[in-house]
Amino acid sequence: MNDEGSIDAFRNPEAKAMMLGHYQWDGKSYEKAASHKGASYYKVEEWNRMTSGLTESEIWELNKAVLDWCRKNGKQILFSHDPMNPKRYSYFAREVAHLEGKGYQFRKLNEWTWETHK
Repeated sequence: MNDEGSIDAFRNPEAKAMMLGHYQWDGKSYEKAASHKGASYYKVEEWNRMTSGLTESEIWELNKAVLDWCRKNGKQILFSHDPMNPKRYSYFAREVAHLEGKGYQFRKLNEWTWETHK
């Protein structure tokens, strides 16, 4: 994870939890939720430049690499949006499906946060 825009894109990398969710949807953002919870989040400042010329599958591989890195490094995965009701065809929906495929389940912690567990 030392490609341009990968590990450098982690905000608050020392945090024990990683926040996932939609960028902006339903009045919420995973970035704001992460800041509120003191969690890491992934943000590429020049997303359009970094992903220019990449296929959707290649972009998904970048997201999946971040998820797998978090899992391997013991970060708790949190969600700013309901993982059981992601926006269809979004990268968040793919992230949820990927984690489900790895045996994770989800539970609501409070009105604003969900977490993974096995």
